[in-house]
Amino acid sequence: MVTLTFATGRADEIYRTGPEVLTAESSTILAGPVSSYSKQVLTSSQPAGPDAAPLTWVVTGRLENPSVLKGMAQGPRSFSRNEHSVFIPAERNRGRWEEQYGELSPEGRVVLFLSGDPKSPQIKALPSGTDERDLAATVRDFVAIQAMEPQAQEAAWLAYLERSHTDEGRRAALRSLLRAKIDWNHLWPALDRFSANPSLSETIRGYAFGIVVFGLTEGLWTRSEAAVGQCLCRQFATAPADDEDLLLDYLLKFKTLLQYTTEEANEAARAPLRTTVGRCLKSRESALKLSSDLAEQYREIREDYPGVL
Repeated sequence: MVTLTFATGRADEIYRTGPEVLTAESSTILAGPVSSYSKQVLTSSQPAGPDAAPLTWVVTGRLENPSVLKGMAQGPRSFSRNEHSVFIPAERNRGRWEEQYGELSPEGRVVLFLSGDPKSPQIKALPSGTDERDLAATVRDFVAIQAMEPQAQEAAWLAYLERSHTDEGRRAALRSLLRAKIDWNHLWPALDRFSANPSLSETIRGYAFGIVVFGLTEGLWTRSEAAVGQCLCRQFATAPADDEDLLLDYLLKFKTLLQYTTEEANEAARAPLRTTVGRCLKSRESALKLSSDLAEQYREIREDYPGVL
C-alpha cells in the first residue's frame, strides 16, 4: 500500500496542508486589530519614479490587546510580514492556501501563529477578514476540535464538514479526516449528505471529488475501491448538465483515477474500478450535449485508455 503522506511542495499540496496544519503546529495563536502599521517597500518596478509599482515589501505592526485563540494569555506583540505583488511568485515557504487571505492593511485584523522557543518564538502573521476570509473564527473552530481526544476528533471533523459555513472549513475537515486515515465506511455517509447540499459552491464540490480521488490513489481505501468508485460515479452522474466547469473538473480527476488503474503492477487488481469508471463516463456522455472542451476530454480518454469507453 502506498503510504499516505502530507508533505508540502507538490502539485497535490491542496489536499495535504492548510490552516488546520499551522494551527496544530502552533503553541500559541493570537488575533486582533492591527496597530502601528508600517510598510517598507523593498523593490519596485522599473523604471524608478513616482509611477513605479511596489513589487516586494515588509509590513510591521503590533497587537496591543490580542485575543488568545490557543495557548496562554500574552501581552502586546509586535510582528512583521513579507508581502509581494501578484506579479511576483509566492515565497517557497508559504503555503498556497495563504495567498487567499491577501495583504495586511492598517485597518485590518491579523492572526499570529507562534511556534518554537517561547522566549523568542517564530511568528507567522496572516490577515483575517470576514466571511470566507475570517481566519480567526476558522482557527478558533480548529483549536476546539484539535483539543479533543484523538478518538473523538473523527466524529467532530465529520460534523464540522457538514456544519461549517466556509469552504476553507470544509476543506480542512476533509484533509484532517484523510490525515487520520478515516475508514471509507465512516466517511461516505457524511460525503453523500454533504454533496446533497444545494448551497455548496462548485469549488468545494470539485475539491471534495478531488480529495477522494487523491485518497484512493494514495492507497488509503484499497479494500473499498469499488465503493469509492461508485460514490465518485454518483457525483458525476448527478452533476448539473449545464455546469460545464464542474463536469470538466470531474473528468480531469477521473483521468487521474484511470491512470491509477493502469499502473502495471496493479492493473489486473484495479480492472473492476476501471470498468466502473468507464461505464459511468460512457453513460453520462450519451446524456450530455458535449461542449468542445468536454468532447476533447472524452477524446483523450479514448486515446489514452483504449477499451475503457
